[in-house]
Amino acid sequence: MTFHYKYQRILDVKEMEQKAVQTEVSQVKQSIEQSEQEKLKWLHHLNELEEKKLLEQQQGIRVADLKNYMYIEDYVGEQIQSSERAQFFLNQKMSKVERQLMETSIEQKKWDRLKETAKTTFLHEATKLEQKVADETSTLRYAQPIPR
Repeated sequence: MTFHYKYQRILDVKEMEQKAVQTEVSQVKQSIEQSEQEKLKWLHHLNELEEKKLLEQQQGIRVADLKNYMYIEDYVGEQIQSSERAQFFLNQKMSKVERQLMETSIEQKKWDRLKETAKTTFLHEATKLEQKVADETSTLRYAQPIPR
């Protein structure tokens, strides 16, 4: 006799759900890393721009060029803020997805425990059945009169 769990399909679906959530977690982590890299790129760009502006100010700069630097600095500042907002929302999404992963993991463990309980019960019943058959066989064998 082999063990067939009657809720195996449900267990399989729960495993697939957990894998999907794990995939989503890794995608969100990757998005957070990309957002952080983008922010660092814009910060680096802003630092270079400020250094270049200071250097030109020391050498003498036209007002139009100074205005251009200010516009560019404003644009880069907006990009940095945009990256920070994106990181904030991604962090919120990560919290939500991690909570969902925890819930699916707990549910998966519950179903695994139910399966193990059912398997243990099955094995116990199979052992009892084997013992009963063995007892009946030995009773029949030893209960028969001995031929003379």
